[in-house]
Amino acid sequence: MRWRWRRVNVGPFEGAARSAVRKIVAAMPGPAVTAARDLAGRVRLLEPVAAPQTVPVPSVIERAIVARRVLRICYLDRGGNLTERDVEPVVFMAGPRGWYLAGWCRVRDAARCFRVDRIQQAEVTGVTAAPRAFEEIAPCIPDLVARTPAL
Repeated sequence: MRWRWRRVNVGPFEGAARSAVRKIVAAMPGPAVTAARDLAGRVRLLEPVAAPQTVPVPSVIERAIVARRVLRICYLDRGGNLTERDVEPVVFMAGPRGWYLAGWCRVRDAARCFRVDRIQQAEVTGVTAAPRAFEEIAPCIPDLVARTPAL
């Protein structure tokens, strides 16, 4: 199977990133390609894509997405309220204001979208997150078109 990398304008290294991904995918065994495709399905890019702010995505959030584990976060909302929530992460999204984590909030029992720069603390729990389709959490995403990155 041949994978194609769609153009993503998210920084000065986009050409090098596309080239690197092509080389990596070509060298991967079949099961690893399947796992990579599954993981790519849990990352979304919001249109119009702009370079995210320089706030790095904490590795604890990355680990939760990859392992499909519930993430316990302390989140500062736009009103300045700090809440603790258990979130089943579904997708990462890069958008015009930075990175977002979209998932199922167990406190609200609903889909929610969290700006990563507002997550004050995060820890991966030992609890496996329920497998959820992107369509289940799509209503919480800002009014932008979301697309899956393709390799």
